[in-house]
Amino acid sequence: MKFKTLKSLSLSISLSLLVVGTLAAAPRLRLQEVGVTRFIQDPAGRDMLERGWLNTQGQFEREALEPVLSTVVVPAGARHRVLVTRDMAGSYRRLGPVALANFLVDDWGDYYTIGQREYVEIKVSPAAQTAAGVVPNLSTRGRTGGGLAVIGGFVVMDQPRKVLVRVVGPGLAIFGVSNPAQDPGLTLYREDDVVHSNDNWGDDTTAAVMANAEAQVGAFPLAAGSKDAAYLVTLQPGAYTVQATSAVAGEVLMEVYLLP
Repeated sequence: MKFKTLKSLSLSISLSLLVVGTLAAAPRLRLQEVGVTRFIQDPAGRDMLERGWLNTQGQFEREALEPVLSTVVVPAGARHRVLVTRDMAGSYRRLGPVALANFLVDDWGDYYTIGQREYVEIKVSPAAQTAAGVVPNLSTRGRTGGGLAVIGGFVVMDQPRKVLVRVVGPGLAIFGVSNPAQDPGLTLYREDDVVHSNDNWGDDTTAAVMANAEAQVGAFPLAAGSKDAAYLVTLQPGAYTVQATSAVAGEVLMEVYLLP
């Protein structure tokens, strides 16, 4: 799963959370910038894939340019259009009721099949608003195990920022949760690439500084030697997802904290 941009005019970083589960109070977030794809041709007539960002002013900022595989056919009608995958459009919508309000996209209408992905055109809405909600710290509780996973997404904007990600299972027992997951794990992705995974927070290389980070953001401390999962990392700008899993079914609390 891939996520792209949530931006605030007043801050250089925003975090959003998409969860397969229940949010206690879903923030009304409005995307100010979205990750998009354009298919263009170079001077030799070869198809190129251009990735970047489309903001509410209609400006496109290139992030990467790479050749399209020779086995992939790009329909002529798809070239030079600003596109987003249908899966991505659906992910944006699940961020909240107004998340995609600044943009116009019919993710179940006409589409272009390119390679193994389905793309639809995306445009800036004439009624786009530049104000956006900012939620620097988020958490949600859900059930994992038995083939179920809790999946969250967040976006780092403009500059590298330090983020604390936790999947708490055994640590929920002190709050009266009757069936916490006994040994959950977390996997952090940037787009489709695994950035890091953790099973027991005390085994991570960042464990020595975890307590200080928890104190900075006001998170309750994890017990020494517990099988809760946590990871402290400095992330480059981009879109990330977290997946919480457990071999045995139980409740987990997924948390994302932005450190000062």
